[in-house]
Amino acid sequence: MPMNRYSGKLQLMNSKDIAHTLSDAFAIITERIDIVQPLWSGYGAIARYWTRDCETPSIAKIINVHAIPQHPRGWSGETSHQRKLSSFVNEQRFYQSFSSQLMHVARVPQYLNASNSNDAMVLLLEDVDAQGFAQRLMNPSIDELNRCLAWLARLHAYFLQIGVPETLWKRGNYWHLATRQDEYQQMAEGELKQHALALDQLLFQAKYQTLLHGDAKIANFCFSDEACLALDFQYVGAGVGVVDVMYFLGSCLTEHELEKFADDAFDVYFAHLAQALGVNYCNTHLSALETEWRALIPIAWADFSRFLEGWSPSHHKLHGYSAKQTQIGLDALVRW
Repeated sequence: MPMNRYSGKLQLMNSKDIAHTLSDAFAIITERIDIVQPLWSGYGAIARYWTRDCETPSIAKIINVHAIPQHPRGWSGETSHQRKLSSFVNEQRFYQSFSSQLMHVARVPQYLNASNSNDAMVLLLEDVDAQGFAQRLMNPSIDELNRCLAWLARLHAYFLQIGVPETLWKRGNYWHLATRQDEYQQMAEGELKQHALALDQLLFQAKYQTLLHGDAKIANFCFSDEACLALDFQYVGAGVGVVDVMYFLGSCLTEHELEKFADDAFDVYFAHLAQALGVNYCNTHLSALETEWRALIPIAWADFSRFLEGWSPSHHKLHGYSAKQTQIGLDALVRW
């Protein structure tokens, strides 16, 4: 078996307790192969396991309900902790309800099982590496960028047509204003802070709402030679599709690349969206949807900048391009 790739102590529990928790939760678990990575802020780990009667391994996402968060920027209060726990439940509900439905639409890891106790949450998923999606990229090619935009378009198209599930978060993404009041209070006074609520409400009250991935950064996409899938659905919930696209582009393009490629990337996204929606929907809604969502692109940039300015004002994503888009968004408020 491969050696563990993460040798530090898990805050969740020791190896014996992990094995005990999993054996209690899933009779199909047999043997751990390795720990893939720790979870953000010390909430547990993602580990790979052999399961009974399977030729390929499975992935267990193991969460310590009683974790004492260790956030690198100090955001470790009770509000942050409860948001995290809620996000893990949200993710389980998404996989349980939609992973199989999305198999041939916008591929995600397939759900196998889940178990929650007073001490831990465990989510068991297929190992996408074993399914051929073993590539991780930080600097995608144009073709790989296009695959991710197509994946996002298909996800959004699917839920535009069937509606946003009531069982998932009413607002998608991890930075929307209602859950980031501590960060808002830390913002420097200025135009962006003054208009934060107005920006948030424009996104919240948009007519066309879909299901957002909510954390659609390039690190949450896995690639095969010809396709891609996405994982990590803690922050899935309702919103406008361009929020996912904006966040995705900002995760893998530099300031210069955004200046050069962002407009074209949004064009590609909308072309994929039209293709995924089909003729009947497009004849009725596409023109109005695209007009609304394109107008909200700089609003989305401004809303994300609002979060970053409170959370980490020196963050590398606060650059010239994001500042320009933020100002366009603020200037556009007078037209609404």
